[in-house]
Amino acid sequence: MRTGEERYADTKDGRLRWSLAGRDLYILGNSDEWNGLVSRPRLVLGDEHAVLCTEELILQAEELLQESCGKVLDCLTHDDGMPAGWVAYQPVVPTKPLPLGHTAHFLDPLRPSPDIEIALRGGIRLHYSQWLAGYPPDQVITL
Repeated sequence: MRTGEERYADTKDGRLRWSLAGRDLYILGNSDEWNGLVSRPRLVLGDEHAVLCTEELILQAEELLQESCGKVLDCLTHDDGMPAGWVAYQPVVPTKPLPLGHTAHFLDPLRPSPDIEIALRGGIRLHYSQWLAGYPPDQVITL
């Protein structure tokens, strides 16, 4: 995960490519376009996330997560199935925005901003804003 990953799949419609840039920190969260957890640029207030980071970042990550979530989060390690050298926190639901520093920092994605938007969660999504009849979103979250 640190060096990135690239996978291919051949389908009747052509070849698909899936790529993941290598880094030391990943934030996974809900998407308005896809079901399940996908890569997100930063934590979003009130939304549920999973945060994956290298063991070297544990102290800094836990400090920011505790500050934005208001509690100490459980940490999943290699003993729980994480790749060696990595840890995960889930569920991460930030409740407090954190200001950015004066200069950019690689842990800034762990600082949720106070932006507000409406997000529809749950149900069976067919397309960007279409759900299967009888299976509408079951949550409306103000982010």
